[in-house]
Formats: sequence, C-alpha cells, structure tokens
Amino acid sequence: MWSYAALAVVSAALVAYAGWRRSGRIAALRRVPAATLATAQPGVRVRITGAVTRVGDLAAAPFSGRPCIAVVGERWELSPRGDPMRCLERQARAATFTIDDGSAVARVIADPVRCELTTQPTKIATSGASRPFGAGVLAANMERLGNHQIREGLVTDGARVTVVATLRRTDAGELELVGSAAEPVMITDAL
Repeated sequence: MWSYAALAVVSAALVAYAGWRRSGRIAALRRVPAATLATAQPGVRVRITGAVTRVGDLAAAPFSGRPCIAVVGERWELSPRGDPMRCLERQARAATFTIDDGSAVARVIADPVRCELTTQPTKIATSGASRPFGAGVLAANMERLGNHQIREGLVTDGARVTVVATLRRTDAGELELVGSAAEPVMITDAL
C-alpha cells in the first residue's frame, strides 16, 4: 500500500518537473522579441506568429505516420496507475513551409528544428504506407505491453504557430527564417 503511495508521489513529481521544464522553455521563447516580418531586421533572431502553408513535401509524424508540416512525438513510460511518469524519447520534425504574419510572408527552413507543441495520445500506424519503422515499431511493441504511451503534437496547413528563428533576406529579396546548430528554429503553438 505504501509503495503505491510513494510511487504516486514520485510520478506526480516527475510530471510536475516535466511541466516546469516546458514552461521554462516557453518562457525563453517569449523573451525573444516579437516582431513583424515587414519591420524585422535581417540577421536578428525574432519571434513571428502567423498562419503556415506547406511548401513541397510534408514531414511524417514519427509514430502515427500522419503527414504534417511540423510534429513532435514523445514516448512516455507509465506508472502502474497509468499516469505518464517519464519521457523516454522525443522526436521533432518539420518540413519547409511559409509563415504569413499579416505583414509579409517568409519561408521557414526548419533544419535544425525544435518543437514545443501540445501533445495528445495517438495511435501508432500498424499497416499501410504511413506505418513508421525503427523507433515507431519499438514504440508500438512497448505500447502493446501497456506500460508506455505515445503522444504527438502536429502542425497542419493553415494552423497558427509561433516561430523563433533568425531572419535573412535572400539575393532575390525573399524573406527566410533559419536556424543553426546553436540556435535551431523553434516552432510552438501560437503564443
């Protein structure tokens, strides 16, 4: 009996810690100055909020295989009571897309990328063209054991998101939002 209570306390503490870390990452994003594409200066890291539109091929969600513009997939270990206890794996992916903030449109080159998206439990594709391989197969096997939960957060065409990246102007005069290994492109739910 006491062991279940202790496990519940530890599980709650781990979930609270994960929430605290995510809120810290969101706060760091909010510290980047909000700007509009029309007035931002090239070479400056900015925070832009707007509607996204795909450019070319879409990314595939790592576990469900669903096509999307950007995605974060997580595999959580569950406590004996079924509560998410610890994030074991986190994958972020994004395709190239455009963002329109109402003042201008910029192409987002999302490589490298980090995503802070709200996730929901998802089902892993078990057959068909969207069936994931590698980590997705491993996650499906662990989920069937009942001690793991798969979660994904997706960005689809037309969604409003916030992008934190460095603005640059191409030789053709087009705007691009880019990142680097030290400061990747950050995509989050609209702030």
